[in-house]
Amino acid sequence: MSSFKSPLSLASSVDGSSTDRMGLSHHPSGEIHVIVGPMFAGKTTALLRRVESKGNNGRNVAIIKSSKDTRYAVDSVVTHDGTKFPCWALPDLLSFRQKFGDEAYAKVFQT
Repeated sequence: MSSFKSPLSLASSVDGSSTDRMGLSHHPSGEIHVIVGPMFAGKTTALLRRVESKGNNGRNVAIIKSSKDTRYAVDSVVTHDGTKFPCWALPDLLSFRQKFGDEAYAKVFQT
């Protein structure tokens, strides 16, 4: 398993804050986790452990999966042993703000 931490900023100022393409200013934070491995290696289980850990530490966490992935459930991420965790199924990340609104977007992507 590998992790990559990136501020994902497009334009930075002297204090480290940035402005996204929507013109909203925020301080760089957040993480992108890349979990790789063969089938039945426990990738989804590892993801759910990380989500639970971050959520228990007061972080705003969202699981967003491709709406094309309908193998086990449309609105959940499911491990091979049947453990489910709710998620949002979207065609792409850009549609999150349109579907859920500015308040949800700010809560998940800017804090």
